[in-house]
Order: sequence, then structure tokens, then C-alpha cells
Amino acid sequence: MKRIVFLMCSPTYFTVDYEINPWMHKHDQVNVAKAKQEFLRLKTLYLRLGCKVFSLAPVKNLPDMVFTANGAVVHNKTALISNFRYAQRRAETSVFKHWFRQHGFCVVSLPRSAILEGQGEAFFVNGHIFAGYGFRANRASHMVLARTFGKPVISIKLVDPRWYHLDTCFCPLKDGIVLYYPGAFDAASRSLIKTLTAQAIPVTKKEALDFVCNSVPIGNTLVTGARPSSITISRLKKIGYAVRTVALTEFKKSGGGARCLTLSL
Repeated sequence: MKRIVFLMCSPTYFTVDYEINPWMHKHDQVNVAKAKQEFLRLKTLYLRLGCKVFSLAPVKNLPDMVFTANGAVVHNKTALISNFRYAQRRAETSVFKHWFRQHGFCVVSLPRSAILEGQGEAFFVNGHIFAGYGFRANRASHMVLARTFGKPVISIKLVDPRWYHLDTCFCPLKDGIVLYYPGAFDAASRSLIKTLTAQAIPVTKKEALDFVCNSVPIGNTLVTGARPSSITISRLKKIGYAVRTVALTEFKKSGGGARCLTLSL
């Protein structure tokens, strides 16, 4: 198996200084020491599972840069750098662009009209790119995705702001199989997911609120900050997965889980 490589960013400056999704509340502040412990446990587990982890240096006043998955869509040494919807995150763009250039990637920028927040909204599945829109991305970005990576884009509409990024409610597994929460999508998108994947495994609303879909598959292990139900664990076991849970309670205060903290390179 090809070695899995991730980009992560320490939560040195991680706080909830603003509210740009329904999970964020300035009165519910982050315990930074606890966040650092949770982050280290997640990173350590990745290393134990044989992954290579690059570190992006944290930047003061960019608290959400810890969610590196939002920084770019990366495939075959090409990085399509994000255009963030909210002003509070837009300064991250130049930081990610610089890192990818320094590490030998072909860097592609989005036009101003195209809003896309990296791997948070785009996954390669079954020969397609499944791309979300509705809250933090627009369909104009999907044309750029198709042009940049040379694959057909399946546009998936998100309809509930609690699942504001595709990666909060859609998790690609192996062999074209996905884990997803049906209630996060409109009817047409649910149909596309079921039709164009090898298998679409649904999770309950309770599991989705726990960010079960915001998980990271590594070989035959699914790393998550959530606790899947016994039914979901059984379904995952049938396709060869064991579940490893790492508590990520502090990051949930900003609407993030394991996948948000982890950009696949």
C-alpha cells in the first residue's frame, strides 16, 4: 500500500473568536491545553498507523488554520488552493499557497468568483470528484475542479447548515464505498450518491451530529473523533474496517473533527 501522507497544523492559536457555522459560540471557549493533547493523540495514531505527517506552522490570528483540510484540494502533486467564503479565513490562502509551492506542488488558484474550501468540499470517489456546495462553496468552483484535475464533478447540494462542508456528512472509504448522512443533502444529491458510488452506507442523525462522517480511513482502520453506533460498526466491519476513536471534543466547538484536521496529500 502506498504510504499515506497528511498535512496538519498544531492548535497553538486555536480559539473560537468568531461564529461562522452553527457549532461556533464565542461564549463556549476552547481549552487550548486539552486541544493540544487531543491533537497530539490524533497525530500519534496516524504515525503508528504508518502515515507520514507534515506540519504547517500555525499563524497567530488564524485560529481555524488548524483545520488544514480546508486549505486545498490535492491530487497527484497538484494543489488547488482555497478561496474562503468568510473574511476571517481568507488570510489562510496565502499561507497554504506558500507551503505548497515550497514543497514542490503545482499550485493552482481559483478565480475570485469561485468559492471552495479545499478537501472539506471535494473528494475523489469512483472516478468522479464529489463536490459540495450550498454553504461554503459555489458551483462555479466545480468547473475549476473538473478543469484542474481532469475528472467529472458530481455537484452535491448541502441543505442543513450544521453540515456546512461536505466532509462533515460524507466520508469516502475504499473501493468506491462511502459513509454519509442522507439528511444533509437534497433528494437529487442523495440519488447521485447512491447511484454513483459502489455502496453508500447511511448513518443516523445522532451519529452525524457526533461527526461520524468526519473521519479518516487509513488502510483498514477508520480514525474518528466520534463513536459510531453498533450498527455502523458492524457495517464497517463487513467491508474490512476497524474503528479507532480519538476524543476531539475541543475541535467540535468550532465544527471540526478528525477529517477537518487532516489534509490528504
